[in-house]
Order: sequence, then structure tokens, then C-alpha cells
Amino acid sequence: PQIRCHGELLRKQVMGLTGALAVVRDIDKKFHTAEGRHEHPMQYLNALLKLDNKTPFWGFKLLCNQNKRAWKRVAANPNWKCIVLTRENQLAAYSSGLIANETGQGIARTGDTIIRKEVKFDPDDFAKYLAKRTAEIHDLKERIAQNNVEYMETCYLDIVTPSGIDAVLEFLGAEISSEARPSTEKRNPSTILKRFSNPAQVESYLKQIGKLEWVEENPATS
Repeated sequence: PQIRCHGELLRKQVMGLTGALAVVRDIDKKFHTAEGRHEHPMQYLNALLKLDNKTPFWGFKLLCNQNKRAWKRVAANPNWKCIVLTRENQLAAYSSGLIANETGQGIARTGDTIIRKEVKFDPDDFAKYLAKRTAEIHDLKERIAQNNVEYMETCYLDIVTPSGIDAVLEFLGAEISSEARPSTEKRNPSTILKRFSNPAQVESYLKQIGKLEWVEENPATS
């Protein structure tokens, strides 16, 4: 009850106001379209914030490639606390994004029907993705440091563990509770090659760049 954490509120490719975007139905209709949300991201986020103005802690997930104006504003505002979520296995992150774009399902809550989909690996596209992500994370951290924004950095695998969740609650200043546990389901296989329609090409590419360990992403347990 202390925390309201939305999913990806600024996804570029969505299939209606469902999932994390279901709450958008309760605000001005100009934000019911992707264009309206992306043209005025801060107005949109502030409208959603007003719906939960009695909730002590309010947040959302924002990828660096979703709306630069939004994350640059957030990363420059000392009134916000930022949780920088990183993912060591960049192939897992890349494939997750491709699958979400294909299915329209960026998050799955407990009890949701999970949509499975294989995608095709494009080595040139992945190389561009890696370079872009590295630059974006560097830019984000630099902007946070310049504006003295309070932040913590945590790993994608750690944040869903009890100890990882407790660390986030402590950072926010929220009460640590055993009830604060993940309410989402894993959407894609931990064997990353199974996410692709051309796994042999994926494995060959990983060997070339010395990242064969990215064929798997096993969840942390502590």
C-alpha cells in the first residue's frame, strides 16, 4: 500500500490501453494515443501521479530508448529518486524487447496468460543495439551525477529477489515488509537461444564476440 509502481508507461509499440497502460483510461483522453503520450511526456506522467497523490511512493519503468525527453527530465530533477536497472546479459535484454514489440506484452502479472514468440536474430542490428545501450547508460549516469540526483544501481536479476527488493525499499525510505515481493511472471525462456528462430546464428555470433555465456540467463535466488 505504500508503493505504486507502474510498468512501462512510455512504450512506443502498444496494443490498446491494457496492462500497465490500463490506468491511462482514467486521465485526459489526449493521452489515450501513443502520440499524445510521447509529445507531452511530463504532462502525461504528472496526470498519472495525481491519480495516486495519496500514495507515499510512486514510480514507473522507463527504458532509455522510449522517450529521451522524459528520462532526461527525470534524471535532472533532484526531487526524483532514480533506480538505475542494468542487465549484464544484453542478448537477453535485446530479445526481450524484440518479443515485447511483436506481442505487445511488455510485462506479465501473476495469473496473466503469457504470449510466447520467437524472433529472428540480426547480428548488425544487435551490434548497433549494444553500442547504443552503452552510450545511453553512460549519458544517463553522467546526467544524474551532474544534477545531484539520488540514485541506486541494481541488476535485473537481483531486483526480483527478497534481498534485492529490501534494498530498493531501504533506498526509497519505505517500510521493509515480507509482503513486498514480485507480482510479475517471467515471460521468456532462461535459455536465450530458445527465444530466436535462428539459434545457430546467434550462438556463432556470441562466439565471435566472446560472450558465449549470454546463451543463458539464470535467475538469482537470494
